[in-house]
Amino acid sequence: MKYWLWRALQGTALAVIAELLSRMSNTIFFILLTWQTTPVEASTFSISFVYTGLLTAFCLGGLEQLLNCEASHDLASSRITLGNFLLARALTAIIIYGGLFLWLVKYSAYDQYTVLVIGLLGSIIIPESFTNLFQSFFIAANRVHYIVGLNALTGLARVCLGAALIVLGGNSATVAVVVVVTSWMGMLIAFLLVGKHFFWPSISLQKRLWKHYVRAETPLFLMALMAALEGNFDSLLLSGGGSNDIILVGSYSAAATILNALLIIPNTLRQIILSIFSATFYMDREKSLRLYMIFMRIALYGALFCCLLITFIAPEIVSMMYRQSFVLSIPILQVLIWSFLWTMLLVPNGRLMLTAGIQHRAVLPQLAGVLLNVGLNLALQPTFSVIGAAIAKVCSAALVFWWCFWIVRWEIYSFPIGSMVWPAVGTTIITIIFFLLNDWLHFSWVIEVIIGTFVYIFSLCLLGGFQKEELQAFWHFLRIRDHRAIRGEI
Repeated sequence: MKYWLWRALQGTALAVIAELLSRMSNTIFFILLTWQTTPVEASTFSISFVYTGLLTAFCLGGLEQLLNCEASHDLASSRITLGNFLLARALTAIIIYGGLFLWLVKYSAYDQYTVLVIGLLGSIIIPESFTNLFQSFFIAANRVHYIVGLNALTGLARVCLGAALIVLGGNSATVAVVVVVTSWMGMLIAFLLVGKHFFWPSISLQKRLWKHYVRAETPLFLMALMAALEGNFDSLLLSGGGSNDIILVGSYSAAATILNALLIIPNTLRQIILSIFSATFYMDREKSLRLYMIFMRIALYGALFCCLLITFIAPEIVSMMYRQSFVLSIPILQVLIWSFLWTMLLVPNGRLMLTAGIQHRAVLPQLAGVLLNVGLNLALQPTFSVIGAAIAKVCSAALVFWWCFWIVRWEIYSFPIGSMVWPAVGTTIITIIFFLLNDWLHFSWVIEVIIGTFVYIFSLCLLGGFQKEELQAFWHFLRIRDHRAIRGEI
């Protein structure tokens, strides 16, 4: 048990570092464009990534999860699987980008400059689709440090070159060229790493293999599409397909950028948890249940603290990052951040459903979440504008989590939840009281964060948020350096 917990902790930490190195460049560019140019330039840059995020899912999204699951069981036989997945991604990515380019030129209401930026950044769906597969393979092969090194190299090159060009007077189109070049560079390096240290993928389309995988891929693909639509529909609706309301997208993206920095954690944690559940679920169901419970506690208490903290210090965060360019982002962030709680809690449930082979049961909750998101955006945006979009995202994320959670309780594990929920409720009340008192005491926001962290942790421990054996296990993790020496049972 300790070995798998240590592997989760170590692998997640490395994967989070990798994601930070990879994604921080876009955040830095957005902030620098706000400082050096205008909010409109920054907004144009952000709306381009809305299209990129949406269209990447159409390139057979979900294949990386399937590859991770298969390669974790038999790494050697994944040579053919990886080659087939790469070929399928290439064909779909080229078709999808061609459709985007045609729509931009012929039918969109954007001005020529916005079309140029979206067209440039939209092209990265091709290399990014390949890179996602390679990274999933590295995770399955327990080579997460390859991802860290790759993202460090490409991220550093992107940041240095792009930031220098912005300071020298570059605009969002200039930065888009840098992003495209470094994306292709990162994809090529990842391909060479796979070929040199493992094998060269067998690039051939095998019908027999696809007959085997099509049933498993279909629900994953549908879930990827629905997740992408849910994550980007609000911004697309705010922009209206034209340039007039693009500043609203910038304000919303400024808040979403802060949220996306936190979403690196569940995005990487889901890959690590999948590998661990795949290795323990069928060998020892009791061990897998205890792992699931520990992950749920960590997700709940960690995400809840982040949401509470950011809600109360949102003005300071937005002012520090964007100066006075996106003041409207403050109330957006205070609402939007609560979607992070439900997203974190969904991770252990979604990975467990995939491991148990009932991932198809998550399609209906995802579809319901998308429909709720779209419906609330259409209903609330005319009245509440960007705040309505934030409310829609939080509600849809909550619906998907609770639906999937009850599926897990009914079909996989049934367990009491009071030991997790009541400490969280009590700790939340105490922490809110502290933050409200701080408005009267007028502490600086730095002191507020430090004391608030102490109050939260102390209250959580006082109310029995963590079980004694779990605290003992993590205490041993801090003391033992060689994770191979901690194999055993809790």
